Amino acid sequence: MVGADNTEFDVSAGKVISLGFESPAGFSGADLVSPAQAAAAGALVDAQFKTDQPTEFRIHGVSGSDGPTMLQHPHVVQVAGKSPTAIYRRWGPGGRGRLSVPWPVEAYSWGGLTERPLAAASWIILTPFMLYNVAFFMLPAGEAKAGHHRWARRIMRLLALAATAQFVNAAVIVLISTIGWQNAALRSGNPGWWIGWYTRLAAGPRVGVALAVVGTIVGALWLASLWTARRYEKRETSATTEGDHHWKLRRPGFWHGAAIVARQRNLHVGAACALAALSVGLLPTQYPVWRAVLVSAAAIVLSVAVTATATRAVDREHHLDHPGNSSRSRFRAVAIAGALVLVTAALSSWWAVDQAADPGVAPAMASTTRAILAVQVVLLIGLAITVWALRRSGEAQRTSGWQPFLGGWLTVLVSLLAVLLGGLLLAATNLAVARLFGYPSGVHLPAERPTPATLYVPDEAFAFAIGTVATLPALLLVTSMLWRTYRRALHHLQENDQVRAWYPDAEQAPGDAVYRVSQAWALASLTDRVDVLVAVVGVAWTLGVTVVEVLALLALPQVAALSGVLDVLVTFGVGVSIVTATVLVGVLRSTYANPGRRRGIGALWDVATFWPRATHPLAPPCYAEQAVPEIVDRVMLLTGERSDQLAEPSGEVQPQPIVHPSPVLITGYSQGSLIAPAVVAQLPRRTIDKVALLTLACPFRRLYGRAFPAYFSQDYAAELNELLTGRDAGEPGSEQATRLGRWRNVVRRTDYIGSWVFSPPQAPHQQPCSAAIDVACLDPPSLYPGPGGDLSPIHYHSDWWQDPLPPLYAGRLMAQLTAQLDQS
Repeated sequence: MVGADNTEFDVSAGKVISLGFESPAGFSGADLVSPAQAAAAGALVDAQFKTDQPTEFRIHGVSGSDGPTMLQHPHVVQVAGKSPTAIYRRWGPGGRGRLSVPWPVEAYSWGGLTERPLAAASWIILTPFMLYNVAFFMLPAGEAKAGHHRWARRIMRLLALAATAQFVNAAVIVLISTIGWQNAALRSGNPGWWIGWYTRLAAGPRVGVALAVVGTIVGALWLASLWTARRYEKRETSATTEGDHHWKLRRPGFWHGAAIVARQRNLHVGAACALAALSVGLLPTQYPVWRAVLVSAAAIVLSVAVTATATRAVDREHHLDHPGNSSRSRFRAVAIAGALVLVTAALSSWWAVDQAADPGVAPAMASTTRAILAVQVVLLIGLAITVWALRRSGEAQRTSGWQPFLGGWLTVLVSLLAVLLGGLLLAATNLAVARLFGYPSGVHLPAERPTPATLYVPDEAFAFAIGTVATLPALLLVTSMLWRTYRRALHHLQENDQVRAWYPDAEQAPGDAVYRVSQAWALASLTDRVDVLVAVVGVAWTLGVTVVEVLALLALPQVAALSGVLDVLVTFGVGVSIVTATVLVGVLRSTYANPGRRRGIGALWDVATFWPRATHPLAPPCYAEQAVPEIVDRVMLLTGERSDQLAEPSGEVQPQPIVHPSPVLITGYSQGSLIAPAVVAQLPRRTIDKVALLTLACPFRRLYGRAFPAYFSQDYAAELNELLTGRDAGEPGSEQATRLGRWRNVVRRTDYIGSWVFSPPQAPHQQPCSAAIDVACLDPPSLYPGPGGDLSPIHYHSDWWQDPLPPLYAGRLMAQLTAQLDQS
């Protein structure tokens, strides 16, 4: 079989693909049968197809579909994959039988890559770190102003480092200041306290033990990042893409960020340790030389970490353009130096900290919190300036339907939300612990009635907690805006009778059925306005925090008169933050037991962890850095472009569990419809000529194109289409950008996540099946109710594998792919 570029499948030469799990005749203990047993029993379903029959490769979305669901078959066997991912094929215990899809099918399950982090409640506290990585990829393209883009990336790396400082400072305040310095001294000698042994220690030993616990927390973050990097970032593909790539997803190594993550991890750990040691060095002491040495050493390590973070050596974009094996020892030295400073501070504090000092507020620690917030504000202002410059360079390229969310300001908004969430974490932990052991009071925002049990926490904790109160009127406003938008869209649909026009022979359809579908369409349209609504809540929260912080800075005497009101607001803010965190953890842990709930909450998590750790190495890991290379290698193997490196199956196993190379149709649903283009982008051109693409419920334009314009823009959609036509991509805006290739995107009007990519599809009965890339799918399939009077269920964004329309387009794409490869 000869391809368009004179490539051919080596079927006659006997090239085969072993279906053994990780080795010939290998098998997974979780399956009922091994691939070898299924082949020996004649039950390996895909063995019945001819050698040149294309294979469909399915990738699920955030619903975490299992093998039977994706393959539409009750019996599946794992034939490849590396835990926790899996690649399945069908087998029939009663023989091959008749199939719902009459061609070879493989299903790739990647849900395990996010299932474990979701099940671990500890990941929830790292959400601010994750948002910085997401915000990095939301930067406007701004290719014409590379200097501004470099500055924006530099500022975002510094913001991420400041987030680590904010996190560690929260631990320092809770463990060293609140518990070790203040509360333990107040309860000294109280035998009824649950850690009485700790309260009987002198001030120095208490601080040393608390600092050791802070160091343990930093070490746990380091271990978590190192372990996840070995599972995700170190996965490489054997594929190489040719030429100079404007689309960043086609760059070799885009999904392999182990080197950058390792360098940044060392810098963050070193800075975290140095900051913790610096806080201890600023406590009262009778040894000024000790303070000078410790503070100087910590300041040096902190300065080196900040300076190195601002350099190109840890810039992900620079590393992609100039890959190399730069020495990691200098970055590792920063982490080692920071750890040594922390250990020295913990040991020396036993005798160096002033034992007779007043156990009240530690001014230096309170000032550290304010200094970190000031740095974050300055960096946010600098980021806003650079984004403004980038927006100016990209304004001419905006087209209808592809306008960036918030006009390109989404990076600033998400970074701002990351700062606020990090501050809320600081507030929740500090105020909750202080409330548990005593009575919290600010330095300049005093408690209503200071008592001996009063515990001082930074004013910023009050600011972030009280600031959440300002989100209540914002949420009410957002709800009102959503309702008005929904009613307006519903009225427009009914006024123009658009639903009946969409369905064939629907003139006599019942009015209640039309109204129900109109409601679904109107509800799905709200997604296009979600950016403004999130911005309203974010701005309100920022204003609330700013007002309280200004009151604390002014330290007006009138503030003391409001202490009772502040106490109520703080209680509310802390309660909201704790309840929110508890509920979110519970929801995340139960998402895999409830697929419907996962589609709502899990979708946000899967979108965020789709992107590599570009700025914050301690964030939850990127599952695509294992999934994309793994699928790339599998597609190259299935098409015959990569030889099976496994040894030949044992001759004792007959017939052998093998299949022959063939063209591949990659079918992606929801988040899988984004993984699929990322896979195609990483394939060599010879392999792409043997590949077709079918996307279901695809958010390429609607969410990713508007949120991540530098990676999923209209021009890159056109380039992807041109790759799948076997021709070179045309210039942006040229007629070639919409040439019909081996790509179809199936769209439902009821889908609130997926949408069209190139143009809104016409009604199914008005559009020829091969006239456009974007094609419509009726949901529900008819406006006429059944005998019981009930309308067919509306599936919105779900249940695409069971829909009868996608297999029709899959069959046509396979025929098109086969015909193109048969041409001489």
